[in-house]
Amino acid sequence: MISLLIKFGHFIRDSLNFMPQVIKQLLKRALGGEDEFSFEERLVNAYILYGGIICLLSNIFNVWLDFGWQLIVLLIVSTIFLAAIFYLSRFKRRTYLAKVMLSIYALLFCNIFWYTNYGSYGSAIYIFLVYFFIMMFAWEQFQIKILGVIVACNLILLCSLELIFPQLISPYPSEHARIIDSYSTLLVVMGFFVILIVSAKRNYIKQYQMAQRSDKLKSAFLANMSHEIRTPLNAIVGFSQLLIERDLPKEKKERYSHLITENGDYLMKLISDILDVSMIESGHLNIIKSRVNLNKVLNQVYSIHNEILQTKGANKFELLLEIPAKTTYIDADEMRLKQVIFNLIGNAIKYTTKGYVKIGYTVSEQEVIFFIEDTGCGIKEEFQPEVFNRFVRNEDSREVKTTRGFGIGLSLSKELVHILGGRIWFTSKYKEGTTFYFSAPLTHSSKAAS
Repeated sequence: MISLLIKFGHFIRDSLNFMPQVIKQLLKRALGGEDEFSFEERLVNAYILYGGIICLLSNIFNVWLDFGWQLIVLLIVSTIFLAAIFYLSRFKRRTYLAKVMLSIYALLFCNIFWYTNYGSYGSAIYIFLVYFFIMMFAWEQFQIKILGVIVACNLILLCSLELIFPQLISPYPSEHARIIDSYSTLLVVMGFFVILIVSAKRNYIKQYQMAQRSDKLKSAFLANMSHEIRTPLNAIVGFSQLLIERDLPKEKKERYSHLITENGDYLMKLISDILDVSMIESGHLNIIKSRVNLNKVLNQVYSIHNEILQTKGANKFELLLEIPAKTTYIDADEMRLKQVIFNLIGNAIKYTTKGYVKIGYTVSEQEVIFFIEDTGCGIKEEFQPEVFNRFVRNEDSREVKTTRGFGIGLSLSKELVHILGGRIWFTSKYKEGTTFYFSAPLTHSSKAAS
């Protein structure tokens, strides 16, 4: 009996430990990951989803309390509308359009709810308060000021109507209904504010921790910068001086020339990445879009890296290319697109010692999804949330020799993908491999040409 109680206690403990992870995964799937949506976008998704669920559940109470068919129809229509804009925001990534539709409809809902839910006697004032706070987080300062004026004028108008035409508002069917409605609406409003406060607090703590870590990483970055830049410079200068020797064998000359070229290329990439990061931060990075042939781009990238690997004699793994037979054209900056692919392939090659590195893309209705898959050392689970942070490097694997780099390649790739209008993410299993994905929008002209 005691052993059964102990086992039951362990089961309850494991269940309690497991539940938060399940809830976290469900919320991530429902609202979108942090690599796909900003904090404000995920908060809007959360409010739309919560509002739709509340409208759906409220109808049960409305039927029970006999609040009339008008309120029931309003909430049914609201549930359908909120489901539609949630799909638009979460899955079609049309967040701005969803916010506009939500702002207009929610204000209309507040006014109709005021009329159908007994005016100032009911709980409509709470709903106006929730509406205004949601809009404060959904929009920027200028739009908030406009909405503030509209809401204030709206409330003054409703107040005037109720004072001048008191017969416009019907009384509650019973005192019992009024009490239940007031307290249930208060609980719903508290739910909205809990989402707001908890989300804002978590985001603030996360940003604060990231800022602290960023300061430490920047200090380490500055300390390592001189070493990282000096190393290839010393190699270039040293091997250049050795090439001057008259009796130097041909094999050594070729080897020294190769090392000079390799270190020169590395130095150029290092400086280029640092300049790009600086330009992105200052908002001066120019994007020049053109019609890009994806099969041509991927073939060029594959040929260049295959040639480099053969030149270096790095034949411990295979470089593979997987692209559709029929090419696709997109509107993008070809140079920046190649830069992202080069960064991700270079990263995959750096941490792969056997198996393969595969590059390619697939086409969906709305976007093109590129992938770079490797069978390298993978990324530890605890390290994965920091992968796209600046100045962070993967030094976990003991199978890979010490690698060069500041740890800005993935961070820069993420910024470039977002500027190009896409998203970037990855999947990884430690000691098994990693696959990086990034997307690019597929325009109507792209669909026609594909």
